[in-house]
Amino acid sequence: RIFPPGEIGDELEQDWLRTNRDLVQAQKKGRFAIASESGHFVHADQPALIVEMVRTVIEMRDAR
Repeated sequence: RIFPPGEIGDELEQDWLRTNRDLVQAQKKGRFAIASESGHFVHADQPALIVEMVRTVIEMRDAR
């Protein structure tokens, strides 16, 4: 979560998520992931997620 708790924070959080999902869906090929167990340094906190997403991108490239 990036916004503080509360009604306004909840609305901002949903808008932020929707905007990012829309951005990904606007691409021919795109993936959206939430690193829910990470802070700003996802590569340090959840390295397996980074590896998974890189593999996904490589597979998408090879599938063309």
